[in-house]
Amino acid sequence: MLGPKAVTVHSLLGFGGGGFKIKSLNCDLLIVDEASMLDWGTLYAILEAAPRVIFAGDPDQLPPVEGESVFRKMIEVLPILKLEKVFRFRDLDSNVREIPVKNEGAAISMVRKIALFLQKKEKEFQVITPIHSGPLGTKRLNFMLQRALNRNGGPPGQVEIGDRVIVTKNIYVDDELLASNGQTGIVEGKEDEYAVVRTKGEKILFKKDEIELAYALTVHKFQGSEADYMVFVVPFDVDKEFLTDELLFVGKTRGKLKTFVVTPEKNSNTQYMKEV
Repeated sequence: MLGPKAVTVHSLLGFGGGGFKIKSLNCDLLIVDEASMLDWGTLYAILEAAPRVIFAGDPDQLPPVEGESVFRKMIEVLPILKLEKVFRFRDLDSNVREIPVKNEGAAISMVRKIALFLQKKEKEFQVITPIHSGPLGTKRLNFMLQRALNRNGGPPGQVEIGDRVIVTKNIYVDDELLASNGQTGIVEGKEDEYAVVRTKGEKILFKKDEIELAYALTVHKFQGSEADYMVFVVPFDVDKEFLTDELLFVGKTRGKLKTFVVTPEKNSNTQYMKEV
C-alpha cells in the first residue's frame, strides 16, 4: 500500500511538460479511485508504473473531458466487483428535490435564494452547472454568488477576502507539489497580485491567476467530490445530446443530504426547502 496520504495520479507519477516521469512505483498495490475520469494515456502510465492495481469507479459517471469512457472499456474485459448498497443516501427520490423555473432570470434568482438560505443556516453546500458561459454558466453564477454571499464587495469577478476559490493548476515548490489543480479553499488575505488561501488546513500564497472563484463549479470539475447540500443548475436552450444521462446522474448525486435541481419548468413545486 502507498500509505494513508492520498495523492492525484498525475502528482504520484510526476506529470510535467514531458509527460509522466515516474515509470516505476515502490508499492505492492495501487488503488485508483474515480477511474471513470481516466484517459488512455493516464491508464498506460499507471499500468506501466504499478505492479498491481485496483480501479474503483462508476461507469455511469462522466467520461474524461476529452475522449471516450476508458473505464467502460476496462470493465468489459477486466474482472469486476459491483457494490450494490448506496451509503451516501437512501435513494434519488428522497435525496433530490427538483425546482422548476420559467426562465433564466428566475433560475438565477432561485439559486441566489437557496444559497443565501443555506449560508444563513451554516450548511455546507456547492453550486454546480454543466457550462462555463451563458446566464447559467459558472462565470455568471460566480459573479452573482460572490456579491450575494461575500460582504467584502469589490469589482465583479475579482478575488476578495472571504471568497471561495479553486486552484487552476498544479503548484510546485522545489519540485514538490504544494497545491493541486482542483483544490479549493477560502481567501484570507490579498496584496497586489497575490492572495493567501486557507486550503486543507494550511495557508498558501498564490498568484491571483492561479485561482478562480469557486462558488459555482462545472459538473465535470466537481464529479469526484461531494457536499452536504448541492444546488445543481440545469441550463436552458442546450442540446439534448449535451444533457446526457451520465451528466444528470452525476449532478444529482453529489449531495450527501440533499440536492436541489433548478431546472426548466415542467410542473410546479414550492416546498423546496422544507427538509433542510
